[in-house]
Amino acid sequence: MASLAGDASNILARMALRSNDMSQNLPPILFLSADEIRRTNITIKEVIEVVEAVLFQHGTGAVEMAPRTGIYPRVESFTQALLAHVPALDAAGAKIVSVFPGNQVAGLPVTTALLLLTAPTTGVPLAFMDATLITAMRTGAVTAIAAKFLARQGSREVAIIGAGVQGRSSLSALATVLPELATVRVYDRRPEAAAGFVDEFERETSIHFQAVNSAQEAVEAADVIVTATAVFKERTPLVRRAWIRPGALIAPLEVDRALEAALVYEPDLLVVDDTDQTLEFQKMGCFEDGVPSIHAELGEIVARKSIGRTDDRQIIVAMNVGLPIEDIAVAHHVYKGAAERQLGQHIRYS
Repeated sequence: MASLAGDASNILARMALRSNDMSQNLPPILFLSADEIRRTNITIKEVIEVVEAVLFQHGTGAVEMAPRTGIYPRVESFTQALLAHVPALDAAGAKIVSVFPGNQVAGLPVTTALLLLTAPTTGVPLAFMDATLITAMRTGAVTAIAAKFLARQGSREVAIIGAGVQGRSSLSALATVLPELATVRVYDRRPEAAAGFVDEFERETSIHFQAVNSAQEAVEAADVIVTATAVFKERTPLVRRAWIRPGALIAPLEVDRALEAALVYEPDLLVVDDTDQTLEFQKMGCFEDGVPSIHAELGEIVARKSIGRTDDRQIIVAMNVGLPIEDIAVAHHVYKGAAERQLGQHIRYS
């Protein structure tokens, strides 16, 4: 027995030496913090352009995504792994994202994410980066792209339900695609959060902002409605069908959790970013009344393979859960910008 144990130890030692020798051939991994990503000076306009291009590729079937998979330690919380390959960019990788609404009580962010960018031809890791900012930016960008292709022309009024990071990123992106945007009404269950949102944006733009006392007050006159809340535990219909004006576009960022069932199952058009990835959220209790009737995927509309709005009175729901191809495309853009500016820290294997 002693000799067998000794032989096993020798084999493991030789394996470790061989692995160390091979790892010396690997290039160092670039690590990018959230601050270093900001220092690339990436703009929301750039992110919209990158995400629109990759959605076009999704609409033509030119990308690869693994099925969304995750763990759900609480009904309202999850950690998911998202993997994708974007051949047009020669980019691939994976993101681990967690959404834990209860973190607010502890003063922690609700959403956290990390992303690994790899070389598609070799699988060698290229960069490891904070992806919380990337997640926020690409989420806002998808909301803006949905508005660009699905909102009624001349849309002037926006409602934001939820004054957190996703609400902010969505509004920043919407402002770039809605040239006639004039009024934004903001509702949050914490009045101080809505007031802070208004104070922040009023300093930067001539758009009229108003913090309101109810979701109904926010949405009744809105052309574009964004729900960006931490509602996942159960359906909490913050937005009801009777409040919606004809022609409105609704962009819920929490799948079906914040919408009255009539808006999920009976809008004029329901558009999603990806059917399979959206229905994966059934594991969290979404779509309790069955699979809704999906008109098209957003990428199909971007690629002109499906028709979007055909009538100014159509009420359209654009339910975008966020796709790994978007994360990888934006991360690749960030990686190139960081390399040009010599940002980040290089971590060696040995």
